[in-house]
Amino acid sequence: MSATLDKLKQAMSLQLKGQLSDAEVIYQQILLSEPDNADANHLLGLIRSEQDKNEEAISLIEKAIGINNRAAPFHYNIAGIYRRVGRLSDAEREFRLAIDLKADYGETYQGLGELARILGVSIEQDVSANVGSATP
Repeated sequence: MSATLDKLKQAMSLQLKGQLSDAEVIYQQILLSEPDNADANHLLGLIRSEQDKNEEAISLIEKAIGINNRAAPFHYNIAGIYRRVGRLSDAEREFRLAIDLKADYGETYQGLGELARILGVSIEQDVSANVGSATP
């Protein structure tokens, strides 16, 4: 197993235990040597989101998506951040991309449903047509 993969697993374990600062240090170490590591960018973005540093979180996860746009969790997680900061059209687009990539990703349907609830429409309706009429 590669050293990077070992570090990612260690950092993810710390992150799941709520030890965000310890996980953050490891992700930053990975990114110093591998700035285009999609997983490290994504996971550090999740930490930034937990710290309410939403713009930095978005930047990191957008970078991860630019590196690997086939990872449904990247799209799902950035959609949630977009929804939280009021970028509802972007949130809808990313939820739908996550569904396109992984049709059985239940959390994504839940996120899209929550977005539809915020907008006061059904999921079957075009959510984006109602984006301007609601706030997160």
